[in-house]
Amino acid sequence: MSKSPKYSAVRAGDERKSRLEQERHARERRRRAEEAARADAALAEAHRAARVRLTEVSLRQGEAALENVRQSLLEASTVDKVSAVVRRLDELDGKTWQAARHAEQCRAAESLLTELRARLAGLVADADETDIPLQELTLAGEAWQFIRAELDAGKPVETLDYAGQLGVRLDEIERTLDAAIERISARREMLASIVDALPALGFSIEVDSFLERTDGSIGVQARRRTGEPLAVVVEDVRQDEYRVNYLRDNGSGGTVTLDRRACSALSDLGEQLNESVRRTGFDAGTLTWDGDDGEPPSARHTRAARRRPGSSARWEES
Repeated sequence: MSKSPKYSAVRAGDERKSRLEQERHARERRRRAEEAARADAALAEAHRAARVRLTEVSLRQGEAALENVRQSLLEASTVDKVSAVVRRLDELDGKTWQAARHAEQCRAAESLLTELRARLAGLVADADETDIPLQELTLAGEAWQFIRAELDAGKPVETLDYAGQLGVRLDEIERTLDAAIERISARREMLASIVDALPALGFSIEVDSFLERTDGSIGVQARRRTGEPLAVVVEDVRQDEYRVNYLRDNGSGGTVTLDRRACSALSDLGEQLNESVRRTGFDAGTLTWDGDDGEPPSARHTRAARRRPGSSARWEES
C-alpha cells in the first residue's frame, strides 16, 4: 500500500462566498467610517487654524476688510474650502502667491499623510488580529516614514506625489489582506469541524498540538486510547480550493506503511471526518491516495466543492 497520506480536495461554495463578501463589506464600512471620522477631525482642525489666522490678519488689516472672508469661513464645509479662505487671508496679509501656494501644499500633504497613517494602522491591526504576517505592511510603514521626512524637509510637492503612490499600494495590500483573511477563515472552519467530530470517533486532541505554518497550512494531532495516532492538516491548493490531509504518523514526523486493513480503516475514518466538513457547508471530494512518489495528483483527479446554506462552525484551539 502507499506510504503517502490520504487527502481530500475541498472548495468553498456560494453560501460561504456570500458570507465572506458580507464580512468584507463590514470591514470596508468600518474603515470608511474611520476615514469619515478622521475627515471630520481634519475639518475641525482646519477651521481652528483658520480662525487663528483670521485673528492675526484682522489685527493688521482691520475688521472691515475681512467681513467677506469671515463669512466665507463660516460657510466652508470642507478642508479645501477652508484652505481657500486661508489663501485669501494670506493674500490680504501681503504674502506672495508662491508662499501661499507652498503653505497650501504643506497643509494638503499633512492631511494626506495623516490619512495614510491611519489606513496603515487599520490594516496592521487587521493583520495582527488574524495572525497574518504581511511583509508589504512593513515596507509600507517604511515608505510612510520616508514620505514624512520629505515633508519635514519642506518638499510638499514630492510628498503629495509619493503619498499618492503609497495610497494606491495600500489599496492593493487591503485586497490581498482581505483575501488572506477569508482563506484562513475557511481553513480554520474546516479544521474546527473535524476537531468537533474526532471525540465521537474515539480520538482525543493532543494538547498544544495545533500548528499554523507560514505557508498557511494548519493542523492538529489526535490519538485513540489504544495509541493509534492521527494528524489532520488543512492547506491551500488554489483559489477557492483547499486540501485536507489525514496522516498516520510514525512518531518521528514520517508517515507509516499501511497494510490493506489499516488502509481501509483510514479511508473509513477520513470519509466520516469529511462528513463533518460537509455539514459545515463545504463540499468535500472523495478520499484519494497520493501516489507512491508522494506527488499530489492534478486538479482533474479531484472533485470541486460548494458551500451549503445554513451552515456554521466554531473554532477551538486545543
